[in-house]
Amino acid sequence: EFLHTDGRRMLRDIDTGVLRRWYDNKIRFSSAELPMGFMDSLGPLQSLAEPVVKAATQLAVDMKVDFDVEMFWNRVDGQRVIQAHAPPQPPVIVHPDTGLATWFCNVHSHSLVLRDERDGVLPETTGASRLNKSDCLFGDGSPIGIDDLRHVDEITRKNIVPVLMEKGDVCFVDNYRTMHGRDIFDGTRKHAVTWFK
Repeated sequence: EFLHTDGRRMLRDIDTGVLRRWYDNKIRFSSAELPMGFMDSLGPLQSLAEPVVKAATQLAVDMKVDFDVEMFWNRVDGQRVIQAHAPPQPPVIVHPDTGLATWFCNVHSHSLVLRDERDGVLPETTGASRLNKSDCLFGDGSPIGIDDLRHVDEITRKNIVPVLMEKGDVCFVDNYRTMHGRDIFDGTRKHAVTWFK
């Protein structure tokens, strides 16, 4: 199943207090987490190594992805990590063609808290899956309150429209207006994505 949610309906249904708080604070997506536990063993050299490791990581990531990310040192479950964060952005944008405001914030699928509540805490992963850990924060890096996250999750679920797809089906999506994703499935998924104006 292909799932989509209309950003205008999201905007219509979200509590105005949550909307104001998120708009004022902006949202930052953490898109990757790189384990750096070895840094703790460097002792007094750690403060000298941190900027070098961070700069090298930033350079490597910049060569790999075509969007802006900033690197931040952090601790997750006591482990030293570098997290790649997208720049802060508002949860609402103006559609470039229609000029209408629309919800543009896929917290529903990127929030670690919401995923853990929905799916249960998943087992520890390795390799690329370890790197692709996403989460959502306010623009200043502070956590988003659980009540706000649950409210946005509720509104997202209320507005999800499933589209049952079969082999060979094509779905066109206005990426500015529609949050989209795939539901749980069995088997191998093969899909192609293209962007056009």
